[in-house]
Amino acid sequence: MATTALKIVSRVNDGSYAEYWTPGYVLDSVYQVLGKPVGLDPACNPGIPNVESEHYYKASTDGLVWPWEAETLFLNPPYGKHIGKWTGKLVQEYQAGHTKEAILLVPAKMEVKWVQPLLEYPVCFWKGRVWFETPFGKTPQTQQLFGSALFYFGKRVERFVEVFGSKGKIMLPW
Repeated sequence: MATTALKIVSRVNDGSYAEYWTPGYVLDSVYQVLGKPVGLDPACNPGIPNVESEHYYKASTDGLVWPWEAETLFLNPPYGKHIGKWTGKLVQEYQAGHTKEAILLVPAKMEVKWVQPLLEYPVCFWKGRVWFETPFGKTPQTQQLFGSALFYFGKRVERFVEVFGSKGKIMLPW
């Protein structure tokens, strides 16, 4: 199974497994910063993509093995043991200049090793918990048991702060 198929997997009411998608109210803020559509979604959900993007990498193309050459990128990586591969890839692609501007949505877990390199970038700690979307709608099982953080990579920090400042606490690394 490709790592993209592991995105935020958990049980839903009927006992089957489902993938959880970034909700529209979070994407609205992302689009206000990056524009719509974004250039690349490297960890696209299977089926019909919910992120409006010019290019997608789905499980069948495994976004970890391809370059992320994009003016703008939104990444809600697969949560779980492989999340560090995705966050590390974003940092590498941004530092190499392949990705010009990006927003990353991840669990707000400051104690984990993969988050440490991200702390060099501006972040918004979302107020409350994000309710992810599924084909089954929103249920108590679609709400995260932890907070969410959105990291910004790019030169338009002021715009990120302007849009996300009302959504949560902004922390700048300088």
